[in-house]
Amino acid sequence: MRVVLRLLLFGALFLIVNTVTSQVIGANFAAGVYPPDADSIGMPLMEVLFVSLFSLVMLLPLLLLSAPDWSVRKAAASRAWRWTLGLLLPTLYLWNLLLQVNWAVSWLDPHHYLIGASIGLVPIALLGLAILDFRRFRAAIVAARKVSAGP
Repeated sequence: MRVVLRLLLFGALFLIVNTVTSQVIGANFAAGVYPPDADSIGMPLMEVLFVSLFSLVMLLPLLLLSAPDWSVRKAAASRAWRWTLGLLLPTLYLWNLLLQVNWAVSWLDPHHYLIGASIGLVPIALLGLAILDFRRFRAAIVAARKVSAGP
């Protein structure tokens, strides 16, 4: 269930980012911000579409490793899995966070601040999920140690 909810969260963010981008660029074009003879609308719209699709693809390994309950149970039971997740999850979170922040910062130009702000929602969601995941993994590991230690 967690995987579905996370996919819905990032799907909604994908729609928000692309909708805000098309609205802002359309409003800027109507206001005369862009030259009328240049192809200045199609390129940013396609860039946002491709980068957001790339971002969703980059988020999939993170979602598939961190969200399922079997991943937490394995981390609690197996030292190798705990080490693997301990190295892989922070790396994936950091990679996706830097990718999204870099993408948001690239849109911090005049007349495009709203696009950067909408993209900035994705790193905020990533930070929230990272905190929830690390708390959940830590609680499962502590509980497994208490069970294995005995009374």
